[in-house]
Amino acid sequence: MMKKAAKINLEGEMLKIADSYSNVLKHTDIDNKGVFVDFDEGDNTIVPNFPDVPAKFIKCMSKAPKSIKDLKDGVIVETYEFGKGDEEKLGLLGFFNLEFGEREKVTVVEFLQHGSIYCENNYLKYGVGCRLMMRIKSAKWGAKLNTPQQITASVIFDKAEVTFSMRTVGITGPSIANLNKAGTMSENTYTNFMTEVSKLIVEMYKDDSGIIIKPQPLFF
Repeated sequence: MMKKAAKINLEGEMLKIADSYSNVLKHTDIDNKGVFVDFDEGDNTIVPNFPDVPAKFIKCMSKAPKSIKDLKDGVIVETYEFGKGDEEKLGLLGFFNLEFGEREKVTVVEFLQHGSIYCENNYLKYGVGCRLMMRIKSAKWGAKLNTPQQITASVIFDKAEVTFSMRTVGITGPSIANLNKAGTMSENTYTNFMTEVSKLIVEMYKDDSGIIIKPQPLFF
């Protein structure tokens, strides 16, 4: 299912949380450890880092799931589409400092194990996994670019120039080396992404995996 960027619409209190979260990510070295905010320290960490978040949500953030075994809602694979003017929305997914040309398009695929809590009359979602951003720099006549599979086919047949980068979500450690990458998209980029993140999620269930897991909030 393709979600247009216009569907990433947040209002009121949830918008304040999302904007604060994005701002924390923006000032974090996410290139080396992915999308990763640590909520384990409780109010002493959350309050200074999220000054605009309504107080009633602070305790909810402290109660965030702590392990992959707490994420019991299953696996989701979603695709989002962005264009010029959507750069700030991409920050909610951990991709920053991007400026798009008029005809540029970005597709983000996220593959997440997710769960939820109910707190202060709000349903709050959390997840861990990985995101693949495909940035379509140029396309020739006849290129189809509506799905990751179509984008891959356009690359294979030299109908589109596409660069990519990946971000793990709530995961750090040596095992993420195959997922935190960037470069020019090839015919294997998307399939390798799906394969590697699937294997990583299976590995995270092992007690001796050595993977550090911190479920992250999901806003849409």
